[in-house]
Amino acid sequence: MSATEPRDPRAGKSTGVYRYGNPAVPTLLHTAISDSVDELGGVVCSVYFVDEAYEELRAAMIGGTSPAMHAMPERIPLDGTYTSAQAFRTGQAVVTDGSYVQPEGDDLVAFLSSYCVGAAPITQDGHRFGVLTVVMRPPADGVPAQARKLRWLGDRAGELARSLAPIAEQGISFGPPPWPTVVPLHRRQPGLDASEVPGWGLPDAPGSAGHTFMYQVFKLDGSLNRAVNRDDVTGTAQTHLMTPFDAQEMTFTRVEDGRLWIVGHSGRLSATGRDLHGSSARGRTPTADVLREGRPLFYSDRAEKKADYPGSADDGWEAWAYLPLKGSRSCIGVCCLGFGAPRPFAPEERAVMMVMAGMLGAALERVCLGENEHKLAHSLQKRLLPRTLSELPELVVAARYLPAVSTSLSGGDWFDVIRLSDDRIALIVGDVEGHSVESATVMGQVRASVLAYIREGHQPAAVMERTSQLLADMDTELFATCCAMFLDGTSGVATYCLAGHPPPVARGQEGLKGPLTSPPGVPLGVQPETPYQDFECTLDPGTLLFLYTDGLASGSPFDAVTCARLHLESLGHDATQNLEQRADRMVEALPPPEARTDDAVVLLARYEGPRLGASRRLGRLDIQRHDLRGVAAARRFVRSQLEAWDYDLPADSLELIVSELATNALIHADSDVQLRLREFADHIGLEVIDSDAAPPVPSFMVVSEEEGRDSEHGRGLVIVDALVSAFGSSPNGRGKTVWVEVATS
Repeated sequence: MSATEPRDPRAGKSTGVYRYGNPAVPTLLHTAISDSVDELGGVVCSVYFVDEAYEELRAAMIGGTSPAMHAMPERIPLDGTYTSAQAFRTGQAVVTDGSYVQPEGDDLVAFLSSYCVGAAPITQDGHRFGVLTVVMRPPADGVPAQARKLRWLGDRAGELARSLAPIAEQGISFGPPPWPTVVPLHRRQPGLDASEVPGWGLPDAPGSAGHTFMYQVFKLDGSLNRAVNRDDVTGTAQTHLMTPFDAQEMTFTRVEDGRLWIVGHSGRLSATGRDLHGSSARGRTPTADVLREGRPLFYSDRAEKKADYPGSADDGWEAWAYLPLKGSRSCIGVCCLGFGAPRPFAPEERAVMMVMAGMLGAALERVCLGENEHKLAHSLQKRLLPRTLSELPELVVAARYLPAVSTSLSGGDWFDVIRLSDDRIALIVGDVEGHSVESATVMGQVRASVLAYIREGHQPAAVMERTSQLLADMDTELFATCCAMFLDGTSGVATYCLAGHPPPVARGQEGLKGPLTSPPGVPLGVQPETPYQDFECTLDPGTLLFLYTDGLASGSPFDAVTCARLHLESLGHDATQNLEQRADRMVEALPPPEARTDDAVVLLARYEGPRLGASRRLGRLDIQRHDLRGVAAARRFVRSQLEAWDYDLPADSLELIVSELATNALIHADSDVQLRLREFADHIGLEVIDSDAAPPVPSFMVVSEEEGRDSEHGRGLVIVDALVSAFGSSPNGRGKTVWVEVATS
């Protein structure tokens, strides 16, 4: 029976017959492997059979000790550069060192560079069965010993061929099987004695050293599967690579744009390591050379390293291991281990380090790709969100975008507040499903469509219908939810429509009104032919509106509507309270970012009413990025507004405040800056809006030379804080709003 013929695996008890065609074959292979390991001092031996198409060699049986037998290639192309392929093609026994491993092979076999590999063809009377391959330590007495081992291996392969030939003459195909049989040989092998690799197993327990090695390999593999960022990869490597090998420093270096960057570190960072960050990948350093060549470097003491790199700086270590971190296509970085004392690196240690480096390279590439995709999606979404909200005397607004830290990518939540041509105000909150670059991209398209249809003059229901049809026609399987509300600032009448979105919640002077009543409608893009319906309600002056996305309930036991009611009720009612502060209080009451699985938008809006008076006066100034005269313009703007409003306030203090805040925004945010001066019943409000989400932090002193510029910025804020009645900073999606209040009474 051919091993390749279909057969019910449950039929028959003899796996030898099923997998090899004849029950004698497994015994012949096992005997040949055991003899080769014993005679040649091998760490692993494998029998490869050629496939029926004569395209590749496939492992039939692998025998030896851990960790080497776990890294033998299972398939070898006949036209490849492997020692086994060379022996099969030439019909001659071949011995090579570990440099036979080429990029075409499985990265897992790269550790064989520490060994010597011998292979002899298994041929007899025209039958070319395969190859007998042995991995062993380089012989101490050099070439003569290699020649003797090569002759013995050729003779043993011929003996195996003579045993297989009669079986083949019977017309029975015995290989290659679907998968190799692995036979542990727990006997004392050269190099695997625990005395040569201290700390790895017991001297009196053959095989314990190899299994101790593999324990760390398997643990590393399992932990890396759960790693989601660079810190996870670094922490896992510290536990299963750095600590077991007793290294005092571990550094992960990646190459980007032709330069080396440290992306992970554990232990004491040496001066050489600090100098490495940002250095050229074309330099003459061990890290750069390992990166270019893709092969490890091991130095047991300083003399060895100085021989190769005489000009290298002293980093305080006595031994080093430079391991290539290989990604899916190329070497993406280097893992460097520094040791506090000279030490030899046994071949088994080098082997395991290389296996681990291969795993770490794949994991590091995966998490870096995920981080880059996350940055792309977050940057895309950030740029699609409004940088500032429209200045609206009838409506005071505060918005927050809350990304979910526990997800790998940004979602598709968005918000907008705009004034329409007929002096109505449009408030929009929406959410595209998913967390991906596609979600952020579709969000941008849907948001632009909603704004376009609104500016065409359509009512909320018509806007939803047109946007739903557009989303259904797009090349995407994603859907979206949306809430659109138009508020007439004169009458207080609000017209709104929901497309599968949770309803707004309102709170007036008499208390919480609950969610505004209306059917939720279907999400956008699901049933484009379904009509939507507009609903109306009238808001009293001082009413606080709360619009949100369903991510508000992420990490909470309640649904989004219940969460909205609870949060709005907890804020209480105070028509004069700073809305930015109330939004901050609401965000602080939410579950922490790491506990949320969905991003969220929070939009608070207080209807000021149609009345004329102090609360309706508003001034604005836009300063372009890098405008050197912008700060002077800001001071003139403040003074002219106070004079126009006929305020008996010392303009000098407010000019000093706006000068400091505008300077910080222009220098540290490096963006366009918008100033808003708003008059209230008992205070003047100043808002400085830029595109940098990092909050300003008042500081009384310079902590270090590196912090000089930021600390100068912080000392100025201390002065601002002393001159105002209230001061804060609030993120708004694409940046932040720094606001101050100066009492007028």
